[in-house]
Amino acid sequence: ESRGLLKPVLVNERFKVSTGKYELVCGEGRLIAHQKLGKTEITAEVIDCDRNQAYLISLVENIARVPAGTMWFAREVKRMRDAGMIFGEIALIVGRAESYVIGYINLIERGEERLIRGVEEGVFPITLALRIAECDEAQVQHLLMDAFTAEIVTPTNIRAVRRLIIDRLAHRLLLQAERRVVER
Repeated sequence: ESRGLLKPVLVNERFKVSTGKYELVCGEGRLIAHQKLGKTEITAEVIDCDRNQAYLISLVENIARVPAGTMWFAREVKRMRDAGMIFGEIALIVGRAESYVIGYINLIERGEERLIRGVEEGVFPITLALRIAECDEAQVQHLLMDAFTAEIVTPTNIRAVRRLIIDRLAHRLLLQAERRVVER
């Protein structure tokens, strides 16, 4: 069934005088789909804002499509923070607690993609991922025992948790070895 365009694209007119064109703020996928269908016109909502505001509007629209608990979500939240948004604003936009947003940004900044993958796959909650990221390798065993006692790590998920932690450790050791080679 063909429904057509359900939501107009969003364009910025601020720079039209100098460039001769509207700048697309949101709706790139909709625009591409229209072009592939051979359509020459598309419904658009026109706004007037600076490029930084346009970028923030685009980020907010993107995050609405992104499933929470994914690498895509983590990267979009990090982009929002890098664009100057405060944690509380981001938390309101994504409908999560501020601590959740801070946690995801910390995991991305630390390069903890493997731990985020564990959260994505439902192997463990973000709270455990954050605690693992803050531990050194010697402390991880104690943390896992505590998580097992608290039934966060169970006989059902213990193999997946161990696999992720071993992969993480191997990756960190490889990065450390690469740094030593570069420093020489």
